[in-house]
Amino acid sequence: AMARLLEEAPQVDLRAVPIGNDIAHRLQSGEVDLTFALATYPLAAGAHSEMLMEDSVALIMRRDHPAAANGPPSLAAYAALTHVTVSVFGDGSTEADAALAAAGLERRIGLTTPHFTAALMAVAHTDMVTTLSRAFAQQFAPAFGLVLLKPPIEPTALPVTMVWHAARKHDRLLAWLRG
Repeated sequence: AMARLLEEAPQVDLRAVPIGNDIAHRLQSGEVDLTFALATYPLAAGAHSEMLMEDSVALIMRRDHPAAANGPPSLAAYAALTHVTVSVFGDGSTEADAALAAAGLERRIGLTTPHFTAALMAVAHTDMVTTLSRAFAQQFAPAFGLVLLKPPIEPTALPVTMVWHAARKHDRLLAWLRG
């Protein structure tokens, strides 16, 4: 995407900002033009969305992690691992925890970070694991020495959308960027 932007619109600058709980207000005010969200996340009033990609979650660990050679773990083996979670909104609760709780299991969370790359770096250098976007992790797996396994939790689907405010629906630059 950046290569296309640099080639076709070399004077357009992008700035990545933390999402945060105030993202709906920042979209409405025009401070943020576009954000990404899961299709299952409820949209604020005035927000529009468009499907970007169908992703899935992956269980990610370092290549020489003791559990890596075993293949996809059982739910109990998954719960026994020490996890890194990403909490963008500061809530810390995930679908993985709900699936474990339904089975009477709980996992240890050794690190919570607001940054996806920090989660990957942590698992690259420890025996901790993380469960994140497969598409995201695949971008870093070779450089960080990571392996991606199918997690024993459902659902694993991760439908990703682009979200913008209705006030910007006729913005030609934003329409080009979304296209």
